[in-house]
Amino acid sequence: MSKSREYRIWAFMIQRCYNPKTRSFKYYGAVGVDVCDAWKNSFEAFFSDMGPAPEGTSLERVNGKLGYCKSNCLWADDITQANNKSSNIVVEYLGRKQTLKQWAREVGLQYSALYYRWQRGWEAEKMLTTPSVKFRKNEL
Repeated sequence: MSKSREYRIWAFMIQRCYNPKTRSFKYYGAVGVDVCDAWKNSFEAFFSDMGPAPEGTSLERVNGKLGYCKSNCLWADDITQANNKSSNIVVEYLGRKQTLKQWAREVGLQYSALYYRWQRGWEAEKMLTTPSVKFRKNEL
């Protein structure tokens, strides 16, 4: 399977965690992200645990503070991966925590409007329930 997509994903995982010459090493290996011994030493163990990668997915760590292992990894699509980035702004409202982008989709407001409100310290309820005001060029 050395030419398979899963093998390439496994090899890149090893590289970013253990090869300081890799561009992404500074975000992984340099900050302590590692690979469990079973996966580090065996593609077969990795593939046995993860199985084939479904189309449109890539390897995702559920908890970005932990390393690569069976209990912390899954195949995820781009939206799921984007929602799991440590740089996301997470807002809690009505007992639910979501990223600002998730809230924007859910409440039907532009992300940029929510980001502007968040930067100015708006409370979650006001930020997510205040309608956007649309201006026409001749009104400015």
